[in-house]
Order: sequence, then structure tokens, then C-alpha cells
Amino acid sequence: MLRNMRSKVQDRAKAIALRRQGKSYKEIQAKVAVSKGTLSKWLSNLPLSKREEKFLHERSQVLQDNGRLKTALLNREKNERRRDLIRVKARADFERYKDDPFFVLGLALYWAEGAKKNNYFSFINSDVSMVRIMMVWTTTYLPIEPVDFKFRLYIHKPYANEKCEVFWSRNCAIPMSQFQKTSYKPTPHTVKKNPDYKGCLRMVVSGINHLITIKTWQTCLSEYYVEVK
Repeated sequence: MLRNMRSKVQDRAKAIALRRQGKSYKEIQAKVAVSKGTLSKWLSNLPLSKREEKFLHERSQVLQDNGRLKTALLNREKNERRRDLIRVKARADFERYKDDPFFVLGLALYWAEGAKKNNYFSFINSDVSMVRIMMVWTTTYLPIEPVDFKFRLYIHKPYANEKCEVFWSRNCAIPMSQFQKTSYKPTPHTVKKNPDYKGCLRMVVSGINHLITIKTWQTCLSEYYVEVK
């Protein structure tokens, strides 16, 4: 019994010394075989000098930052593995679609008019036919449903009262509920120069997966035509 008491006193002294060195409870437990509850009893009211408190706080911050960095790296590795799988599937799908003229048409349209720097699918155009083609194309070759689309009209301020959203809704069969707030482009002109102007409609589908797929298809298309030649 005396030996056990002496051992506990030694463990407590060692735990206190380690705590004053800025060690975390987990690090102390690795060197002192006691429960977290026992450590808490020993250390929760431990008087520390200002210097020790500052050091303990700074070291705790470093450990937290290291933990966040480790988590971020693991998440990045996980995301990259997932993206690699998307690219592999996209290449397989390209082999199936590459001789389909409509597939190539839509891919070329996005290559020319689609956003390249965003992390999501985004296509904008002032031509009703192009927007309609792209709507059909995305729902044909990508796992996208019409309800997944969000639309935003970009138009000059003088046309604000022309109800151009209704024009696009009717001509592209888009429910008004899928329109986001219209963006009015500033212009020094107050006179409508083109009465047929209906603005540019932007269609967006969130999620980076679709963009990765399309970019992979673009790479495959380029490689395919280089090989054909």
C-alpha cells in the first residue's frame, strides 16, 4: 500500500512537471498511466505563473493548428481521390459518347461560352436556342435534373421594366421560381438602342463534380482529334 501511495505521489509530481512544460492531457497520459479524471483533479487548480500560462496557451494553439492542418490535408487527399474517380468515369463516358454529334456540340458550346474559373457549372448566353440546347445537353449527359438549374438574368438598366424574365421563362420553359434576382448592368445610356434585346441568361448547377466531368471530356475531345489527325 505504501508503495502504491509513493507511486501515486511520484505520478502526480511528474504530471504537474509535464503540465508546467506545456504538455496536453493526452501527452501527459502517454507518460503517466492515470485516467483523464485523475489528471483533471491534479491539474485543474494547478497554480501557474504568467509565463507558464502564456507558454501553455501558445502550445495549445500550436497543437490545435497542427490538428486543423492534419484534418485539412486528410480532407484534401480524400477529395482528390474522389475527383480521380470522377475523371476515370468521365473518360469511360467519353468513349461511349464521342461519336454522338449532339454530345460534341454541347461540349464545344460549353468550351466556348461556359465558365472556366468557377468551381461549378455555369453557362451564359443571349441566344435562346443556345440556352435551350445546353439545358437539354446537361440533362442528357450529366446526372442533372431540370429542377437543379438556377437562372439569373443579366440586363442593362433601361430594360428593367420589360419583363424579360417572362420572355426567357416562356421560351425556355423555365419556372419563374428558378430565377434568381436579376442583375442590372450599369450603362450611361437611358434610351433602348435595341428593342429586341432580352439580356443574357446565366444557368448554374452547383457542385464541382459536373465541372470536373466536363473539363475531363474537353481534354479527351482534344486528345481524340489530335489522334485522329
